[in-house]
Amino acid sequence: MAQNTPPQSGMSGEVRLKVPLVVVLPLAALLVIGGIAVGFALILLSLEPAAATTLALIMAVNVLGACAFYALRPDTARRRWPELAAVVLYPLLIAIAVAQTGFLSEEEAAGGEGGGAGAPASGGGTTIVAQNTTWDVDEITLGAGEEYTGTLENEDSVEHNIAFYESEEDTSDPAAAFYTSDTAGGGESIEFTVAAPDEPGEYPFLCDFHPTSMTGTLVVEGGGGAEGGSGGSGEGGDE
Repeated sequence: MAQNTPPQSGMSGEVRLKVPLVVVLPLAALLVIGGIAVGFALILLSLEPAAATTLALIMAVNVLGACAFYALRPDTARRRWPELAAVVLYPLLIAIAVAQTGFLSEEEAAGGEGGGAGAPASGGGTTIVAQNTTWDVDEITLGAGEEYTGTLENEDSVEHNIAFYESEEDTSDPAAAFYTSDTAGGGESIEFTVAAPDEPGEYPFLCDFHPTSMTGTLVVEGGGGAEGGSGGSGEGGDE
């Protein structure tokens, strides 16, 4: 009499390897943490140093605070882990937003292009760039009575001009400027010619539209020019 043989389970020949969660979870956590750390570092490198330092410190304080909260109240931390994660990661979200918009990241670049306290050669003329409502130079050096012809290149979307004053007190009144250029609209470039005062000294210049962020100093030296450039006559300063 034939007997029915029940099918044998688990005899398909397949070999399945099971990796314990105790190994998988730490590895996954390391990968996630490493990815966040590298991404955050790359974002910080694209920012102005002061802003990057501030965001890094905030991130570090948040991480330490979250770890302390978890250690002191583990049950509450497990129940409220979304809020805890949001507190830890919000500086990262801020850094991403800042990097994408370019806010706080261009200030150093604008200053770097101007070489810090860049001084155009006396009498020769050069291009002064207005970008992110700052100048790429903060000093112009001329001889007494020397004439300077330059180009104002406006890389912003707002209007700029350049005006020269005899003193800081005069800068509060645009009409007190001894020279004011034409207005350069967004993306435009204009030429201007200013004659240095006959009296050596330091004279402020600024953009009348942005008098607090776009400032500089015209340094007037005696003896007909700082570098012997092609100075104009003192009569050119009567504009």
